Amino acid sequence: MSKDIVDRLLSTGEHLAKEAAYEIERLQEDKADILEILKKAHVWHEKLSTLVSNCAVEIERLQQRDGFIAKLDEQIIEKDAEIERLQKKCDTQAMILRRLSPDKFPDTYFIHSGMGEKDKNGMPERLLVCPAYGVDFSYVYEYTGMVSGTEW
Repeated sequence: MSKDIVDRLLSTGEHLAKEAAYEIERLQEDKADILEILKKAHVWHEKLSTLVSNCAVEIERLQQRDGFIAKLDEQIIEKDAEIERLQKKCDTQAMILRRLSPDKFPDTYFIHSGMGEKDKNGMPERLLVCPAYGVDFSYVYEYTGMVSGTEW
């Protein structure tokens, strides 16, 4: 009987040893797969780190550019306001020149005199308007009592 028990124990031991050997072999294959995955993960980590670093540099460059563009926008707005102011001034001066020297600007009408009593704003009842320098007639414009805008 003891030989029978010994044989069974040996058989069970061999079977357990085979299972253990198989499990060890499977774990070693898994270890190799895991090491391969870790190597790939390390490569991807390096690539991502480089990409993040490059993105950070690009973001900083874009922020600097945006700051520069914002300053340029402010300067453009200031220059536009200055241009508009100067354009109004030039328009006013051009109108004054046309009225002062109508002989230099053909087809430019001008007021050459007023007739009648003046109102509280200093405007006469009638205005004589010459349609162009050198013509020998004038139009008479008469005050109708209507005012555009607010009176002083």
